[in-house]
Amino acid sequence: MASARASSLSILLTSLLFFGACTPEEPIAQQPSQQEDMAQGSEDMAPPVEDISFPPEDMSQPPRPDMSGTPDMSGTPDMSGTPDMRVDPPQDMSPDMPINTGDYPKAAVIESMGSKDTVLLKGMVLTPSGVIEEGEVLIAATFIRCVGTACSGLPEASGATVIQTHGIISPGLIDSHNHLPYNFLKEWEPPAGVMFTNRYQWADDPSYEEFVRPFTAHRSSNSHFCPGARWGELRSLVHGTTTVMGQSFERTCTRGGVRNADHSHELQYDHMRTSIGSVRDINTEQAMGYIDSFDEVMEPITRFAVHMGEGHAGDNITEEFDSFAGRDPRSIERHQGLSLLYKETAVLIHAMALTTTQLDEVKQTNSKIVWSPSSNMVLYGQTADIDAILGLGIITGIGPDWTLSGEDNLLGEMQFAHAWAKREQSARVTPQKIWEMATGQGAQVVGLHEHIGTLSEGRTADITVFARRSVDQDPYLQVIESRAQDVRLVFIDGQAHYGDTLFKTGLAYREDCEAFDACGAQKFICSAYSNSDEYAGISTVEGLLTDILVGTGYPADEQYGRPQDLLPLVDCTP
Repeated sequence: MASARASSLSILLTSLLFFGACTPEEPIAQQPSQQEDMAQGSEDMAPPVEDISFPPEDMSQPPRPDMSGTPDMSGTPDMSGTPDMRVDPPQDMSPDMPINTGDYPKAAVIESMGSKDTVLLKGMVLTPSGVIEEGEVLIAATFIRCVGTACSGLPEASGATVIQTHGIISPGLIDSHNHLPYNFLKEWEPPAGVMFTNRYQWADDPSYEEFVRPFTAHRSSNSHFCPGARWGELRSLVHGTTTVMGQSFERTCTRGGVRNADHSHELQYDHMRTSIGSVRDINTEQAMGYIDSFDEVMEPITRFAVHMGEGHAGDNITEEFDSFAGRDPRSIERHQGLSLLYKETAVLIHAMALTTTQLDEVKQTNSKIVWSPSSNMVLYGQTADIDAILGLGIITGIGPDWTLSGEDNLLGEMQFAHAWAKREQSARVTPQKIWEMATGQGAQVVGLHEHIGTLSEGRTADITVFARRSVDQDPYLQVIESRAQDVRLVFIDGQAHYGDTLFKTGLAYREDCEAFDACGAQKFICSAYSNSDEYAGISTVEGLLTDILVGTGYPADEQYGRPQDLLPLVDCTP
């Protein structure tokens, strides 16, 4: 049976046949820049409409289409067979494609003076003010010290390891919405012919509940949460993502890898609160508690992320925005007159059901939106009015939601968004705009824009280098079309976490790194967060997750026999 994601992409690509050959867009000017418990920094990211109690720290989410095989949109797509929607190399790249491709020579470490804390990257640089064709980025310790054309001449560059990337140097990608602990599971396929109108319907579907049971049976326990979250982090890392919103419970087993925007991101105090239950269930007392946390003087909560209007009809989905804005007519207990669109904190995830008038209010209150088109299309057959959202200048991030119904990784979601834009002939959803949603605007969405999201002097060195495959193609489109094998280097806090094996010498990196084959490209990956990390090593985590899916060592009612449902870290399908 063809997957829901593949079916959705097939529809997109069929539509594209009528458009004729497409040429890459020209870059556009950058735009200006469950229920939660009431304890600051903790959240419930379990599936919707479920209220679970929080285990103490250290005891031990909704779906997307598969865009990994999105074809090169610079020409007429190949329609032979059903395309696979999961993301990785464009169709004109074979799975065993070497690291160096197109018009560019082999990348190399051209000088190593012994300093592992100072690195000078050379290549095409994507900055807030535009593209630097032959640029340089100087990393010293954990910070970016220079971005320009002459960083090598600075005193700080003395003794630096110099890397000629022959690639595209970008801020690390920022996933504005995910449910990482679920991301070891393959796509859930709804019953044949079923299309939902809102998130509360599929959350109650027996086939969904059974599909996720290997995880949800113990989701609050480290035995299930930690390996699931770590697998999701590793998948994010190998696809160039350095920050994710959606780690769920706060645990030490997720501290030190991909940056967790919700908590323990190590850039400032934990500033975000989240709620996954219906926003119509927030009562007056809870709303006042939120307002108090936004008004804190020393460490105010600056981001409140909620699932908002995920769907288009039924179950009061169209009433959620007005309720959140303090206009729920049911009773005084639903914080009438007390709007949670307050102090620019609101992050509205999905926002499908919002009207033109409501989007105006989002803009007026400087609230933010997260777009998850792949999951929306699979579950509901439609997505948010992204053209109206971008037209209003609303700060917008992008995120795949999770592997159950959305793309397997953020690059895949970016590819899906690009294919969707081609189908809908959207003038606003350009490759550059999609990249902005995954970098600078994504950083604003998660409230970390003072630290990450742009390549600027003084920012934290979260950087991803992508292979450059052509001199002529739009660099933003080349980033979008990248797969794990095209990710040449990933820095978090100035340390290399993933990249081409040839770069490992001379770089600062995590304590234990291992070899990783990314569809024929030889990489190193660093998965150990500390000397005592019991979840270090891909084989270790994979073994734990396989045991969960099979039932090895678990009671009789947890003998699932489903090892085939473990989703690999990379998809090497052409």
